[in-house]
Amino acid sequence: ISVFSDKNRHMIASEDGDKYYIMDSKGNRVGDVTASSINYSEGGYRAEDDEGKYAILDKNGNKVTDFVYASLYYRDIAKPRNIWTAGREDEKVDVIDADNKKVILEGVEIEDFDQNYFSVKNDNGDIEYYTFDGKLFYTKNNK
Repeated sequence: ISVFSDKNRHMIASEDGDKYYIMDSKGNRVGDVTASSINYSEGGYRAEDDEGKYAILDKNGNKVTDFVYASLYYRDIAKPRNIWTAGREDEKVDVIDADNKKVILEGVEIEDFDQNYFSVKNDNGDIEYYTFDGKLFYTKNNK
């Protein structure tokens, strides 16, 4: 058995070194996900399936997203918000609020992340500034 502890007092465990799951400090399985790889971050877990696709799991090991992303990054600069950026096959990014289990913006090109906002480049090359609720509050024209 392989066991790795995290800050949630959970353990990432594998009985065969091939499939991983999350269990609590009493040895009880937490969540319903078994994956090829599970990594802890302050925002939850990043899980990878056999096909190399990633999903976000919450702090209790439950799926926030399906296994559809090419990459996943927890954006700790956005704390206390639980914001992730998820790379898609088309090289665009989805911005995800994992606490509320919703996609804030889909298919964007990230320019910058700050504690209170993030910015993306739109199709015209302009920079759009958004709150973490997905509200556009400013557009900087690229002219």
